[in-house]
Amino acid sequence: MTMEQRILIDLSDIVGIEYACSRCSGRYLIPIDKLDAVIAQCPNCRQGLVSEAHITSGKRSDADALYELRTALMDTQGRNIGIRLQLSNSVFDGLASRAKI
Repeated sequence: MTMEQRILIDLSDIVGIEYACSRCSGRYLIPIDKLDAVIAQCPNCRQGLVSEAHITSGKRSDADALYELRTALMDTQGRNIGIRLQLSNSVFDGLASRAKI
């Protein structure tokens, strides 16, 4: 018998977006319903977090993609949608290793 471990989340389980700065390691968690503006720069060190324009013309900017994600997540709240997102196994591995500490 083969066992498979999967992590699935309902869309309604996603309640915030976390920004992570690659320079200073600062993290900023914004609830989905409070995301009125995209944080383009790290409030701590001013490192760019989200681009306002995309390198390839014709594609959405990071900021536009985040707004669309936010809108889609908010639109699904309270609905009875039978869809869940599967997370990669590396997420499970990371959770398992933290539990051993």
